[in-house]
Amino acid sequence: MSLSDLYDTKELNITEYQNEIQDFIDQKKILTLRKSELPISIDLENQVSKAENFHNFNQTESVTSQLKAEYDLSIWNERLRKKIVQVDLTILDTSIALKQQEEKYNIFKLLLDIVYTSELINIYKQRGLTILRNIENFSLRRELGENTIKDELQAREEFLKTKNKRTSSEVRLLGFVDDLEITLNDIDDKLPKEVFLDLKNFKGIKCEDESIEMRKLKAEKEKAKLSLQLQKNSRLPVLSAFSSLEYDWDKENDPSSGRIGLNLNIPIFRGKETSRKITNARSQIDGIDRKIYRVSDDVKRELVRRAAIEEIFLLNLKSFDKEIENRENSLSELRDRESLGQTVFADLYATQSELSLLREAKAGILKEFFETYLLTLQKLGKM
Repeated sequence: MSLSDLYDTKELNITEYQNEIQDFIDQKKILTLRKSELPISIDLENQVSKAENFHNFNQTESVTSQLKAEYDLSIWNERLRKKIVQVDLTILDTSIALKQQEEKYNIFKLLLDIVYTSELINIYKQRGLTILRNIENFSLRRELGENTIKDELQAREEFLKTKNKRTSSEVRLLGFVDDLEITLNDIDDKLPKEVFLDLKNFKGIKCEDESIEMRKLKAEKEKAKLSLQLQKNSRLPVLSAFSSLEYDWDKENDPSSGRIGLNLNIPIFRGKETSRKITNARSQIDGIDRKIYRVSDDVKRELVRRAAIEEIFLLNLKSFDKEIENRENSLSELRDRESLGQTVFADLYATQSELSLLREAKAGILKEFFETYLLTLQKLGKM
């Protein structure tokens, strides 16, 4: 399994941010309930009152019940409220998508650390075996009378350094695997063997459609515009229909009565509250416009930077591949000469060491490149 395979995976069993995502889902459920609300209210009111006659100082007590229904006829406001709820749902969807992008980035970053560290362990393992063979060779030559003590000591020192690097990498690998097991409910015991994405199928990042962050900002701007219109509408008269049925429990004759009618509420002055809210709504729209410009500019800059990084990386990689190929050819030639009985030990050891260092350096630039690659994918919402 390679990171390329994992990148194509549609669904990952992610647990680290499930609580935050569940919060967004709960908010969506509440908003969905708000969409089904009706602009009508029905109330049952029971009233107990006492009245005193100042002529004869008699007190009378009355008990009445009233069933009231009121319907807001200002349908333009109701439509705006439903649109705002719909936009809120869109904003929550983009918030969930952004959180999932963050989750996937963290997972792929961990996988990248795992496969890179695994590759280092293999490199150090092979380097250690090479040094041990050379130490044996130095010992044999010393027994034959050659002065190889200095070379042997240097080789033993290099072996200890390589062994320490391998041990350190193995400890780091265990930490990365533990983090991955915490992040995912279940992972395969077989970890990815490939170091990185397949460069033969590698394609540069394109951003033909809008990023998730941009879609969220545009939804927020739409909501701000709707809220502005709602504040402007608060200056308009509000028309509502009402009906009520009243029953006086103390009256013996004709205790019930009913009313039906229209109520027109004309706002005149509210202490500049409406003007303040309108100004605030316009300020929010201006602020979102500035954010949209910054995000759009950041995306353009990121794509330009990404293209430059890819160009430099591919040139460096080509150079490393050429150097590795040259060392491998030299190593093959030296082994052929060794099989013919020629003394090439020093050159053979030097070439093996150079090849090992080149492979380690190549793994390093690959890791660095794909770290920035994953970060760009997250920024553009392309994970």
